[in-house]
Amino acid sequence: MDMATAWFKKITGVTPSAYILELRMKAAKLLLRGTSRPISSISEEVGYEYAASFSRLFTRYEGMSPQSYRKLAQR
Repeated sequence: MDMATAWFKKITGVTPSAYILELRMKAAKLLLRGTSRPISSISEEVGYEYAASFSRLFTRYEGMSPQSYRKLAQR
């Protein structure tokens, strides 16, 4: 781990990549709850070129697919 990464982790408690992932997932959850935009559009807006990669990471992070999250949040 380089010095900048170590410093960042000491301050935030997580690595820079984990921090960015958390920010992206929070933004995606807001968009999934608050819009009817396609998943592919949301994935691009939060920084993922491929919707499949976004869906896989979202599922790992949240424990359900973006589609399932949207359905549950809109109830």
